[in-house]
Amino acid sequence: VFPFDNQVVTLRLSGADLYEVVSQEIRRGRRGALGLSGIRVRAACSAAGLQVDILRDSGGRIAPGDSLVVVTTEMLASGAAFAQLGPLGGFTSSYTAPVVREVVSDWVEHHAGRLSEHEFSNPADGRWDAPDPTAACLQQ
Repeated sequence: VFPFDNQVVTLRLSGADLYEVVSQEIRRGRRGALGLSGIRVRAACSAAGLQVDILRDSGGRIAPGDSLVVVTTEMLASGAAFAQLGPLGGFTSSYTAPVVREVVSDWVEHHAGRLSEHEFSNPADGRWDAPDPTAACLQQ
């Protein structure tokens, strides 16, 4: 359910920016706020603290210097997840941008009758592999 008129927006981020956003979401225990597609997050506690790797679906690691295009909602781009990055260059809101609930509704309608659980989730290879929110490295 998408009760608000959140528009789909694109952001241009560095790999370092994405690592910062993902790390903060893990530390806040909010990893579910970011729906991931095209990448996998592997995080673990170590003696140095939280260690995060972000991998492309191909298996290649996203490097801090990589230039990325991220698609998200206007709400997340303007505050909830990306605020710590400060003003984001290239992000503008447009009255012509698609509304998230309409994009999702169109996708579901297009796939009606042909949806199965394995298209959304693979428990053996999830998008998020992160420490329990109570892990010591997340309390630092």
